[in-house]
Amino acid sequence: MARPQQYNKEKVTAQAMHLFWKQGYQATPVSDLVKVTGVRPGSLYSAYGNKEGLLLAALEHYTNELELNVRQHINNSLTAKEGVESLLQHMIFEATGECTSDGCLLINTLLEMSGLNDNVCNLVSQLLVRMEQCFTEVLERAKSEGDLSQSADCQQLAVFLMGIIWSLKVMSRLSPEPWRMQALLIPAMKGMFEN
Repeated sequence: MARPQQYNKEKVTAQAMHLFWKQGYQATPVSDLVKVTGVRPGSLYSAYGNKEGLLLAALEHYTNELELNVRQHINNSLTAKEGVESLLQHMIFEATGECTSDGCLLINTLLEMSGLNDNVCNLVSQLLVRMEQCFTEVLERAKSEGDLSQSADCQQLAVFLMGIIWSLKVMSRLSPEPWRMQALLIPAMKGMFEN
């Protein structure tokens, strides 16, 4: 008879996510994962298959949190346009705060694993498409609210918005001065909504 699971799998996935986010996949030995999660190697392998399986679960977890964060900003705002600006302002606030930013886990992983692991890169690509679809829905709502012209291509604008977010994430690691990030935000909002 198998022993019952003695840990919260979602919590372990989140702990591993933060470690991969901070150190990268290749620089994170299983011993670090064991130390951070408090779960023995055998149990980790049983639950996730291997270290790569744990990374894949961590990437899914990160995307779920990111999508939830986006939807909360939109739902807590009067309009989708205000929600997009609120989300971007929040990202700037986080990036220029006292905690150091580790950028975007999806992009970090894609850059690290490109050419090394197709399985991981394929999942990251799928998750980025999922986020693009989320932003497309947000911008479709902005169109229905009259903040985008009826001729606006919401999918194309979603790609643009994701590019802005990636830029903010990279800037947060390199030069997180508030004025630099605001300099990106203001024309981005105009580019999307003033047409």
